[in-house]
Amino acid sequence: SPAEPLPAAPPAAAAAATLLNLGQSCFLNAVLQAVRSVAGLRGDLERALAEGATRGGVTDSLAALLSAMATAEAERGAPSSAPLSPAVLLQRLRARHSALRPVNVQHCALETLSCLFASLEAEMGRPPAGWGEGLLCHATRCLTCDNVSRHREPFLHLSLSAAPARLGARRPPRCSIEDALSAPQQLAATLRGADKYACGECCALCDANRTTSHVRAARVLVLHLRPGRCERAALR
Repeated sequence: SPAEPLPAAPPAAAAAATLLNLGQSCFLNAVLQAVRSVAGLRGDLERALAEGATRGGVTDSLAALLSAMATAEAERGAPSSAPLSPAVLLQRLRARHSALRPVNVQHCALETLSCLFASLEAEMGRPPAGWGEGLLCHATRCLTCDNVSRHREPFLHLSLSAAPARLGARRPPRCSIEDALSAPQQLAATLRGADKYACGECCALCDANRTTSHVRAARVLVLHLRPGRCERAALR
């Protein structure tokens, strides 16, 4: 049966609660402002804690921080003069994930989100409601023997490329999310060189073409937008 829809998102606050920058920690603050907008997330974390999820971990600190952000927005209706600190959450994430441990270094927001999701899933014993439910199907065709293999893979996010910019153009190209999702190159790849496909029929590493299709959409869809590159043709 289809999954139940998530509750409707509340009306946007006049201004989001502000978060303290702990020293090149804007990667975490960007993730927190994004996940704060996911309807039902805070309630799901609180239910998981009441049902026995790990206390004193990432789930606990994220639920407390989201609650503090909601309170600040409801009471003030404007940015707080005293930003909320995500220090406890960052400390607990670093305790779990070595990739986030270097300090005074900018980390990737997408990697931070993946670490956050992995921590929540480990502590809750399940993914947060609506997250990680998407399913992709990869079809790989060996260019040596034409054998096609298929496998399915759950996903947390989709990485999409924005439209390439033309060198010297006055304005960047207009590109909607729908355009990025429907672009053929987003769901196709050629596997060569270090990425060669291990073909079971040829028993060797071979060049291959891989296409990807969506089997099941996620109720919470995370999009990673990669910036487009300048077209080299403009340099000629």
